[in-house]
Amino acid sequence: FFQIKNFTLVSMKKYENFMSVYNFIFLHIFGYLHRVQTCFSHHQQENQVTGSLKLKDLFDDIQQLVQFLIGEKLSKIIDDELPKISKTLPYPYNEEIEGMASAADLPVGHVTFYNIFYEMFVLCTSVIVQDPEGNIHHGRNLDNGALLGWDTKNHTWKVTEMLKPLTVLLHWKKDGKTLFKSGKYSFSLDKRMALNNGIIGLLEWLLFKDHNQQWVTLYAREVFETVNDFESAKSALSNVRLIAPVYYILSGINRNEGVIITRDRDNVNILNLGSKESGQGSWFLVETNYDHWKNPPFYDDRRTPSVQCLKRDGQTKASWEQIYNVLSTKPVLNKLYTLIK
Repeated sequence: FFQIKNFTLVSMKKYENFMSVYNFIFLHIFGYLHRVQTCFSHHQQENQVTGSLKLKDLFDDIQQLVQFLIGEKLSKIIDDELPKISKTLPYPYNEEIEGMASAADLPVGHVTFYNIFYEMFVLCTSVIVQDPEGNIHHGRNLDNGALLGWDTKNHTWKVTEMLKPLTVLLHWKKDGKTLFKSGKYSFSLDKRMALNNGIIGLLEWLLFKDHNQQWVTLYAREVFETVNDFESAKSALSNVRLIAPVYYILSGINRNEGVIITRDRDNVNILNLGSKESGQGSWFLVETNYDHWKNPPFYDDRRTPSVQCLKRDGQTKASWEQIYNVLSTKPVLNKLYTLIK
C-alpha cells in the first residue's frame, strides 16, 4: 500500500507506517508479491503469508460492510460488473489488476473495486509550508475509516485499526530504474465531494462507454512516470477530463512552487503558494476535503485549527516538525487516521 508519489514496488519491509488501503489499494502489491515470492527468505515468506491472511481478513470485513450497506443483490452486481471495468482500463492497469486477483486468489471484481475506491470515497488533510529561505515541506495524513464499521467495544473504526498493522514500504522500479525519486516535485491527493461525482463518471464509463476521461489515481501515476518538473505536472493535472472531482496538492523544490489544484471533472481552480500576503496561499497551503474559498462544515472543520496552528508558529518555524505538529493536533488528528506522513 502506498501513496502515488512513492509507487515503490521493489523492496518490501516490515508492516509499519501504513500508507492507506485506499490510496491505490492493491494497485500492484499482489502482482508484486507473486513475482518476488521466490526471492524471499523463509522468514520473509512467513511474513508474506501472515500479511496475506491479514489482508484477506480486511477484504472480508469490507465486503461484509458493503453488503450490509447496499444489500447482497447490489453487491453481487458489483462483483459481476466490475470485472468488465478492468478490461476497459488502459494497459498496463488492466493486466495488473487481473494478475493481482490471480496471485491473491481474489475475485477480479473485488480487486477492481479497491483500485477505483478513491473515485468514490476517502478523506485526507494535506499541508504545504515554505520557510523564509524558500525551502518547501509537504505533508499529509491518511484519515480512513469514517463509516467503515464502528467497534463498539474499543471505540475505534474497525477498518482503520485493521490497516495499521498492514504496513508495507515499497520501491517502484521500471526498466531497472527507480521512479518518482527525481526530487523535482511531490504530490498528495484529497477527496473532493461534488454533485457531478465519481459515481456518475463511473456510470458514464460503464453504461455509455465514455472512455474519454481519466481515472484520478491512474492518471496521477501516469504523470509521475512521464513528467519531470513542477510546472509541467501542474499543467498536466489541471487540463484533463477526470472521472471524479479531486484535490491535487503539488509542491516543487523552488520558491513558491506549491499549489492546490481543485478539480471538477472538467473545470479547475488553482490556489498558488505565495499568491497572497497572509493566511491561506501566503507561506502555507492547507487542504482538507472542502473548497478553499468556502467555509468548511462545522462538523468536520479540520482547516481552521490547522491554519491557527500555522499562524501561531509563524513562517520562521516552517519545517517537517511543524507539519507533524499540525497534523497531530485534534481535530485534525482523530480516530479516523491510519498514518501521518
